[in-house]
Amino acid sequence: MDLQLLITGKRNLARQIYRQLRERILDGRLKSGERLPASRELAEELAVARKTVTNVYDLLMSEGFLEGRVGSGTFVAAGVARAKSHSRKASPLVVPKEWYRLCKLVSQQPQALPFNFELGVPDTSRFPYPLWRSILGSRAQMLSRHAGAYAEAEGYGPLREAIAKYTAFTRAVNCTALDVVVTNGAQQAFALISHVLINPGSSVAMEWPGYERARWLFESHGARIAEVPVDEEGLIVERLPRNARLVYVTPSHQFPLGVRMSLSRRLALLEWATKHGAIVIEDDYDSEYRFAARPLDSLQSLDRDGVVLYVGTFSKVLFPGVRTGFVISPEPIRSALVAARQLTDWHGPLLTQATLARFIHEGHLARYIRKMRRVYAERRQCLFDCLEAELDGWLKPWPSSAGLHIAVEISGVPSADVIAKSASHLGVKLQPFGQRGLALGYGAIEANEIKEGIRRLTRAIKNVSQRPIASF
Repeated sequence: MDLQLLITGKRNLARQIYRQLRERILDGRLKSGERLPASRELAEELAVARKTVTNVYDLLMSEGFLEGRVGSGTFVAAGVARAKSHSRKASPLVVPKEWYRLCKLVSQQPQALPFNFELGVPDTSRFPYPLWRSILGSRAQMLSRHAGAYAEAEGYGPLREAIAKYTAFTRAVNCTALDVVVTNGAQQAFALISHVLINPGSSVAMEWPGYERARWLFESHGARIAEVPVDEEGLIVERLPRNARLVYVTPSHQFPLGVRMSLSRRLALLEWATKHGAIVIEDDYDSEYRFAARPLDSLQSLDRDGVVLYVGTFSKVLFPGVRTGFVISPEPIRSALVAARQLTDWHGPLLTQATLARFIHEGHLARYIRKMRRVYAERRQCLFDCLEAELDGWLKPWPSSAGLHIAVEISGVPSADVIAKSASHLGVKLQPFGQRGLALGYGAIEANEIKEGIRRLTRAIKNVSQRPIASF
């Protein structure tokens, strides 16, 4: 045990040790039954005579604070009452008032319900964990030769190469490994971008409705959020404010509506960004899972002026615990992002990055995505069928051909929040957005559970509806 005792000067050594040990017992930092260091060990640590420590231990034992056990050592006596609680005075330090709101938002814990239509949660039960462990073991043996050195802030070289090839093939992203910065998920990519590009008062344009966690992050850096409406073709470019210097979009699968941005809107957005000196953050989440015609290539693939930062993540493709994402950026922003990464947490877990690099290189990622695409396609179709059979006329799905959720527009009920609350009482978890929108994820729920989940949702709507609904 490291007691962290502080000895000053050369006088009253026993008294200094005695007071500190006694105080730690009284305020609960040393608990009943806890073993103290041997007298010789503590004496060496404090650079005092062993007799000084034994005298202190004897005094505390005589007062009933310590007890000796033959052959075991010295322990805090059982049943020692705490004479006072260990408390601190209220700190005079304060944080900006905006953080009080953000603390409440990010601290909300998800509610576990049996019929889980939660968003952003993939099915990890089918992931090939034995294969992952095998690769991880081989990479651990390889990396053990370099364990004494810090890694590159931009990420493990072979992983950056794998990401560059993977995104070029699947999303037509125009990049090399030099353009890639590996991050701890997409959220850290947004954080690094915020460090580099957002100043207090900066105007950041975002889709509305949109991804709240990105919004909260930008707000934490002092950004002023401009809400830009979305229709069936994606972000309405004509509604962008002229002073926006950062535009966040989800063009391949808009969150939460699920629509994809049309080619004309993409070209208009790039032209607008170039004209106004703005930067576009392309969050290409869930683009791997498409179920209809091939979607348009990434926004970044159309960029000829270097205004797009492309952000991706493996958290939904593999499993959330992998915590690996990336941002593909032109210079000089890339160098600034690397510097920001080095100044914050230096680099990510090298072993995870090396394992993922091999997993991609050997073709396991592509095979796993193909397998899961079939699984999710079945669930998606089941969800559409159930909604049409039981809630046609009440819930109108937004057009969507990709991702792990669908969004619906509701009618005939007070609000989406009211439905979500009513559904939760029946064991159904879903996410409201705005006044008239509901999003239902199918990543975390099996196909055979979807039908019962929608039946319960029907009952929930019936309970709060303003007009009759058929019983099922």
